Amino acid sequence: MRGHAQAAMELAAELYHAHPDDPEILTATVQTALEFGDTESAARWLDQAADQSTEAVVAGRLAVADELLFERHQPADAEIQYRRVLAVRSHNSHALNHLAWLLGVSGRSEESNRQILRLFDAGDFEFIHPVVLCLDHDRIRDSDIVRSWEAASPSDPATLLAKAALLQAAGDAANAIPFVRRACILRPDWPDAAARCGELLVHLGDNSEIRPWIQSVSSDLKTSPRVLAVLGQAHLHVGQQTDAARCLLQSLNKDSTQRDALYLLGRTLVQLGEKDNAQRLLQRAADIEEYERTVRTAWNTQSVAAIRQAAESAEKLELIPEASAWKRILADHSQHAASQESVAGVATEKALPSRRSADVRGYFAVDPDLAIS
Repeated sequence: MRGHAQAAMELAAELYHAHPDDPEILTATVQTALEFGDTESAARWLDQAADQSTEAVVAGRLAVADELLFERHQPADAEIQYRRVLAVRSHNSHALNHLAWLLGVSGRSEESNRQILRLFDAGDFEFIHPVVLCLDHDRIRDSDIVRSWEAASPSDPATLLAKAALLQAAGDAANAIPFVRRACILRPDWPDAAARCGELLVHLGDNSEIRPWIQSVSSDLKTSPRVLAVLGQAHLHVGQQTDAARCLLQSLNKDSTQRDALYLLGRTLVQLGEKDNAQRLLQRAADIEEYERTVRTAWNTQSVAAIRQAAESAEKLELIPEASAWKRILADHSQHAASQESVAGVATEKALPSRRSADVRGYFAVDPDLAIS
């Protein structure tokens, strides 16, 4: 296989050197390099292009950057490629989006916010919603970002929801409500919009608003674990513990990685006299919280020891996809550490607790009926 890869790379190099100005050959050459995991050769060929602003070079750099970030787990090298794209295409939404996320999760919040502002300038609201959800909202308190939303006039549900998230992060939950309600009207079947609306209403604490929201949640929306979890919070707020426990249990049966829902259900079961089940849930919540801290440490320190701990923690929690991802990352980084002083970064997108999970009973041995029928 190695000989085949070498032959393919040599042929690609010959074609490129024979036709250095042909964009189709450049694209094919870069794709060949990436197929065999040779990001260095791909980047080198792109660097040699006479015109760095062509579509072929820009697309090639984005492909190399994504490979470095999400497959090779080298965020520092990926950042270089994204910035080179932005040097010639200052409002490229793909580069701005991934760079904003990369900077945000590595704790460089001010730089991340600047990239988000450039997304506003680009007018590409499709990219803003995902990057806002990826970032820690505690970091998004830059009033310039909120002012940019005020200056914009988004008309699709995703951008309305993103604007609400930014306003809430800036401590203005009351003014976020109209945007969420509008998103719910435009897409009544969208679980994210319904859940965000419920979360904001519970946060504001007005039972006269919370009760109608509970009644408004459709049967289709109740298939969403997030909506069910928020329903549980809402029922608790208005004093309906039995309904709250039922909703939270249904939510965790669909997604058992929801830390807040685990805590809420555990505390509710204590009040309902189900202390044994409650203890298992509360312990699971504490374990997931510890795992999340381990993930952040792995990202921030970029050390083999932290990555190994993340893999072990995920395996202990029976988060099978996450454990496999961390083990793969650990193998890559262990090889890297043998030849370099510093270890390449971790793509946390591949390792954070997923929304794929088995029935909650498989984790906690919780009686699905409990005493809340």
